[in-house]
Amino acid sequence: MRKLWWVGLVVMVLCFAMPSMAQNSPFQAEVGYTLLHITCCGFSATANGGNAELFYNANNWLSLGGDVAGVTTNGLNIYTYQFGPRIYFSRGTFQPFAQVLLGGAHFTAGGGSANSFNFDLGGGVDIKVSQHFAVRPVEVGYEHFSITGVGFNNLRYSAGLVFYF
Repeated sequence: MRKLWWVGLVVMVLCFAMPSMAQNSPFQAEVGYTLLHITCCGFSATANGGNAELFYNANNWLSLGGDVAGVTTNGLNIYTYQFGPRIYFSRGTFQPFAQVLLGGAHFTAGGGSANSFNFDLGGGVDIKVSQHFAVRPVEVGYEHFSITGVGFNNLRYSAGLVFYF
């Protein structure tokens, strides 16, 4: 029920925002594919899933927002929620960026679950196709979290579609 509420909220925001799109879009939303390569203590696995982002463009170079993602591999499910700044180096057709996101992670496996602090240091590039649409071919980050005190150092890759409104 909670997921349905969030989906409904996102659909409503997009429906009401589409007709009122301005020349300079104050918001951007991204949906995409996420791959998380997990490594710790000789253990290595690759998890696949998806992500969604919503960022407010404060000016030409600074955006503030958040990212939620969910990935799964061999019965392990990882959900992350992160917030922070994103710095853009250009707002032309090619828009490279760097970001620092802080938040949390929730893990489920074998009937148990755990929560952890989480952070992501990374960057990527958006290729603007039109005033309201871009393709993000690459977003890569170093993502760290710990489960029961054991630190995991991970590589996260994402790609997706960006919508400006």
